[in-house]
Amino acid sequence: MREETKVADPFELSYRDRMFTAAFALLDYRNPSGNTFQYYLEGYEEEWSEPSTVPMVRFSDLSPGDYTLHVRARAGSSDWTSEELTIPIHIEPAMYQRAWFWPLMILLGIVAVGGVMQYRLYALKKRREELETEVALRTRELEEEKHKSEALLLNILPVELAEELKINGFAKAKRHEEVTVMFSDFKGFTAISRQLEPEELVAEIDLCFRAFDEITERHGLEKIKTIGDAYLLVGGISEKAEDQAKKVVLAALEIQEFMAAIAVERQLQDRHYFEARIGIHTGPLVAGIVGIKKIAYDIWGDTVNIASRMETNGMAGRVNLSAKTYQLVKDHFSVTSYGQYQENLTELDMYLVEEYLDHTT
Repeated sequence: MREETKVADPFELSYRDRMFTAAFALLDYRNPSGNTFQYYLEGYEEEWSEPSTVPMVRFSDLSPGDYTLHVRARAGSSDWTSEELTIPIHIEPAMYQRAWFWPLMILLGIVAVGGVMQYRLYALKKRREELETEVALRTRELEEEKHKSEALLLNILPVELAEELKINGFAKAKRHEEVTVMFSDFKGFTAISRQLEPEELVAEIDLCFRAFDEITERHGLEKIKTIGDAYLLVGGISEKAEDQAKKVVLAALEIQEFMAAIAVERQLQDRHYFEARIGIHTGPLVAGIVGIKKIAYDIWGDTVNIASRMETNGMAGRVNLSAKTYQLVKDHFSVTSYGQYQENLTELDMYLVEEYLDHTT
């Protein structure tokens, strides 16, 4: 007898359905308990199952894919029915079980790794740019600090000595054979200072010394230091020009002109004012740096002492020259003899400057 096949509607399952049960029946009710069934799952099994009176079958843990459940039956000991039941079964695979999933994941992984590499390269480039900017900024700040330090150094030391200090880290004391030294201080400073408030006193000294600084710089001279009301400058340390003594005398006269102008202003205001004594001498001396903290540039020698004595024995409002300085500048200034001063048992002639003769230069 030819078998006929009855195909049922396809049966769809998800990959999450790890177990399913199929129940079947034979339309013969004469002796239902004697009905016998056989089945096999095409794609999973290759042979029919043993005949069984149990009208159901259960499958579990099937892999995703397409299967066909074949079922046949017989009543009692009769032959198997000519009609066979066929049920197509499709188990939907999970996304990760699909053929395209892993190639796509690999592609996405490659893209992700490429993206991470690109981001790291971008981050490294960005960081490098930030570091370059930071280095440039820091370099600029260091340059600015260097310029400030150099400016401060030049404000303390002559150019040649400052350069030597920057190059070697130290500067040796040097002997200079012909330097013109100018000392100035204020007549009656102690008495006047007692009559002024400290703030007013400092303001007056600052006003005067700022003007002295400008005059010193304008004539290309070197300010050495201030000590209380005393102001010390020199010519001939940084430059070897023969007219350094002339420049110092010109600066001294300009300082006295400034002090005279301030005196007139203060007298009109009925206020105290200072008068300056100035002494100048020319000769050899030693100049150098002393100390390691708050370093100071200073000068030593008899030339410095004699310049100080010229100032002490001078006249308020005038410029007092030693004989040595007078010999260097006599062609440029008219002077008046101011007697003698004794230094170490030696009498030194002194001269008061009257006026500058060579006004055309």
